[in-house]
Amino acid sequence: MSPPKNSTNKTLTKAPGSIGGQAFDISDCIGCTLLVLDPTDMVQIDNCVDCRIFIAACCDSVFIRDCKNCRVTVACKQLRTRDVNDSKFYLYAKTEPIIETR
Repeated sequence: MSPPKNSTNKTLTKAPGSIGGQAFDISDCIGCTLLVLDPTDMVQIDNCVDCRIFIAACCDSVFIRDCKNCRVTVACKQLRTRDVNDSKFYLYAKTEPIIETR
């Protein structure tokens, strides 16, 4: 799976060993289930609606922007959000989450 972009009503999986600790981007998904099962350096998620997102392990930060009605399960060093609405988070992090608005 290449980085999920512009997907609707799909289940997309990034399998173990496929990212190699690199940064990973997700954007413009609607109604998707997105499974990132390989460790990453950083994850950026933008403009997702009605998605279920699972990020197994992120060594640095996960930054989520402009998302609505998502359910996110994530293990990371730091979680940052900006303009995320009506979403649930299941979080394991080394620091407190950072919640921003414009």
